[in-house]
Amino acid sequence: MSIYPNPLIEQRADPFIYRHSDGYYYFIASVRSTIAWNCAALGN
Repeated sequence: MSIYPNPLIEQRADPFIYRHSDGYYYFIASVRSTIAWNCAALGN
């Protein structure tokens, strides 16, 4: 497991990044409200 000094999002339980066959990356995490993010490249 790697430790990154600049996390994508702080204080989210169960963070997970998934690359779908559609070419987008999906960030999934446990939060109180429903939030869905996607992007075509991790640098976006």
